[in-house]
Amino acid sequence: EDVNKKLGKIEAELRILKKNMNKTETEITSVNSEISITQSSLEKQKDWIKRKLRIIHKFGYSGDIAMLLLSAKDISQMIRIWKYLENIIRFEHKTLGNYRQNLKTLDEKYKKLQVLKTELNANKGNIRIKENEITKEKQSKEIILSSVRNKKASHKKMLSELNEASKKLLELIKEFASTWVSLDAYDKETLTIIGTTKRAIMLGGRELVEAI
Repeated sequence: EDVNKKLGKIEAELRILKKNMNKTETEITSVNSEISITQSSLEKQKDWIKRKLRIIHKFGYSGDIAMLLLSAKDISQMIRIWKYLENIIRFEHKTLGNYRQNLKTLDEKYKKLQVLKTELNANKGNIRIKENEITKEKQSKEIILSSVRNKKASHKKMLSELNEASKKLLELIKEFASTWVSLDAYDKETLTIIGTTKRAIMLGGRELVEAI
């Protein structure tokens, strides 16, 4: 019973470990997917930044803005150009901000992935330990069951031998009883028949005599 309880406890712990391992594997798959998406976004943003830098290097940046503003025919057009440039600058700023955030996110995802992989390896190690414990407990249980079966067989054999001995004893008693002589015609205490002393015995309500 103690072995069964211990075995049941270990198997319950093993189920929990496997459940945690499956959860960790699912999280790893999810993180890998997120890393892939983030890397794809970074590649697009990186390409845009490279193109922007090439344009700035070739044509300049501040100079182009000044030239555009000065090329306006009137204040109204200058305001429109300024708003256009403002939207571009905001877009560029947002793109650079997203790029920095994606880099940070990617770094965090890689760190989380490493933690999850470490946790997964630990779970696998604990599962192997529990599986070994279960194997040992099952072997111990089998040894106990084998011992119980052997004891049952031994007890059965002993009972069979006792039964056989009992039968032989009954046969001996019957054989011994057949040698007794009825005392109906003799002295009921003691008597001598052909030089042999006999003793009266009561058996089944009948007085018999046994040779002494």
